[in-house]
Amino acid sequence: MRRGRPPERPGRPAPFRFMMPSMRLLRTALAALRTVVTYAFVSLYILLVGPVALAVAFLFGWHRPLYVAAHGAVSVALRLAGIRMIVNGAEQVTPAQPTLYCVNHASNVEPPILFAALRSIGTRLKIVYKEELRRLPILGRGFEVVGFVPINRRDREQSTRAIERAAAQARAGDSFLMFPEGTRSVTGELLPFKMGAFLLAVRAQVRIVPVAIAGADRAMRKGSPLIWPTTVRVHFGEPVTTAGLGVESRHALRDIARERVAQLLADAKTCLRLAGGVAKATQAGRGLWPRAVGRSRRVRRTRPTMMGGTPRRGVRSAFSRAPEETTWTGSSR
Repeated sequence: MRRGRPPERPGRPAPFRFMMPSMRLLRTALAALRTVVTYAFVSLYILLVGPVALAVAFLFGWHRPLYVAAHGAVSVALRLAGIRMIVNGAEQVTPAQPTLYCVNHASNVEPPILFAALRSIGTRLKIVYKEELRRLPILGRGFEVVGFVPINRRDREQSTRAIERAAAQARAGDSFLMFPEGTRSVTGELLPFKMGAFLLAVRAQVRIVPVAIAGADRAMRKGSPLIWPTTVRVHFGEPVTTAGLGVESRHALRDIARERVAQLLADAKTCLRLAGGVAKATQAGRGLWPRAVGRSRRVRRTRPTMMGGTPRRGVRSAFSRAPEETTWTGSSR
């Protein structure tokens, strides 16, 4: 019967295996702390700055203070939450040209991220949002003042009126941000597109810019209040023109837009995976302690005992493994 410690499984060095549950708990605790701080900041910001910006908008008819206040809140909140944004294809954003931006939807953090990515449009950027948000104090009133359009997905007549109102604003020069899936995707995969966005684009004769956002579902999962620090990529695609098209073309426009968003989403996810792999490889390459561990393993396997024999059976290093199991990624995950 073999004595000594049982064989170690391949993976992390033995002293770090017992630390993994505690590391996960630590990451969760830090994410919870970031979340609480972010929510507290946003709530206080809305309570303190929101009424002042609304008063200026009512008294002077200026919408810019509301947009400036919103962009300031979004910028600080994303930093507090640890969300880093990378934008690709920003040249497709043209503030002077009315545009419908069609985006996939998987997380509640996507609207503020996209609001920040489309900052150059200024006060001409409008959003079609779900009607339930009108009940939010101060925020709902601000949406109404700046011309955001509420839509009730369960009321067909109200939805039609909302699309007509948005189309009229687009003909007047506004750009719109819409989530044509109509709801958040639980799996992160693209859901079927609804028709309202493309009916708006045809009736207003505005171009459609497909947009994909990847990584937001890792920042905030559906059904979870926690916000996790992560990197989010926003990819803008080439525009789809609607000039001269009628209402009967809305089905073809929907299919084209969905195909382009799907391709952009796949590209964005690939970029995130490649960036993650490079980061892990770089971390492993720079880790001095793992290299020292590797050297100590080799020395322990080849060094004879003081009496000229081989090491006793059952006496092993804390990090000793078979040669084919000496893999170190340098990652804490």
